[in-house]
Amino acid sequence: MVPAVAELLFELRTVPGDDAAGLLAELRGFAQAELEPAMQAIHAGAGFRFDTYAQSPALDNAADAGIVSLTKALAGRNDHRKVAFMTEAGLFQAQAGIPTVVIGPGAIAQAHIADEWIAERELVQCESFVDRLIQLCQA
Repeated sequence: MVPAVAELLFELRTVPGDDAAGLLAELRGFAQAELEPAMQAIHAGAGFRFDTYAQSPALDNAADAGIVSLTKALAGRNDHRKVAFMTEAGLFQAQAGIPTVVIGPGAIAQAHIADEWIAERELVQCESFVDRLIQLCQA
């Protein structure tokens, strides 16, 4: 049996320096040039439709940006990395000009799974971070 319609939902997550529009155009081009001809040989009406449900620019902070340095000082850490997570942070930075970082307790390996969890020590570290931030704001 062949369904009349099939739907494939996917995410394209980028990091700073990636060309999200270019990558999507490449994917569309491949679907149209390589896949659709074979599909249409079987059924003339077969094809692809791409719909974008959400998009956000990648958050791009320099390791020495003020907001990053402040966050590192409050967290008592000095590491800096960029990850392909979907957040509104890139929108705040790129479209609203709001200095933004993403920080929080837990590890991505334990996030968004059936038995999601955060180690108690990480919650304690997060509480200390928030306390230091409150103290800074009250100064």
